[in-house]
Amino acid sequence: MREPAQIMNELRPGGEIAAGGGHAGWMNAVRRAVDPRLIGPAIAAGRVALGAVAIARPALPARIWVSEPRSAEPGVQVLARALGARDMALGVAALAACARGSACSRRGLVGLGAFADGVDLAATLLAWRSLPVRGRYLAVGATVGATTLGAWAALTGRQES
Repeated sequence: MREPAQIMNELRPGGEIAAGGGHAGWMNAVRRAVDPRLIGPAIAAGRVALGAVAIARPALPARIWVSEPRSAEPGVQVLARALGARDMALGVAALAACARGSACSRRGLVGLGAFADGVDLAATLLAWRSLPVRGRYLAVGATVGATTLGAWAALTGRQES
């Protein structure tokens, strides 16, 4: 694994990017700078935080995703808490795997989280017209980002096993 100082040196004028120049140089630097082993723990920590909020205050994420009036309904709050528990469990397990240094477990758990986020995306798209405008765009942005980055982190780490 490359050291952060080495990566930053390449991003400075006179470094490898300045010598290579152009868009391709920047894209290669980003690919080298973004370590998939760091993406997994970052997504996992966000998953734990979101899960904790959903368990403690289920109306908060429900209000954003499904609307203010529906967020107070008991059934919506049950589902919000259940999704929160799922996210929290996946996040804690992924963080534990990352802390142990178990590449196979980390990739598997990050991949499962990406799958869950993909299902959240599909559910949002299926209910698109009935969701509040702000909530649907926020949910799609978050789920596309988490699904894509999570899948990338799970799949690109194969060479380190």
